[in-house]
Amino acid sequence: MMSPELHNFFNTFGTEEQGHSFKKDTPLEKMVITLAEDWQEKTQPGHGMFFDFTQTPELEKPVLDYLIKGFGWTLEKPYFIRKPL
Repeated sequence: MMSPELHNFFNTFGTEEQGHSFKKDTPLEKMVITLAEDWQEKTQPGHGMFFDFTQTPELEKPVLDYLIKGFGWTLEKPYFIRKPL
């Protein structure tokens, strides 16, 4: 059975079927890097996405920081981030 933490995580960021399955003891940094790199790969240049961190507020700062500092994404509104062209 999936832990409540992972259940909330999947409700916010996708499902196990979409390839984001983490064990309960997976470090937060590994989850952040895995998700950010996946979104970097799958998002077309100039496109963006809305984030909802209400279920996992501890991921908000690290995910946004990784996308902005690591890949040059731009935060346009409090929860919308865009990949550079």
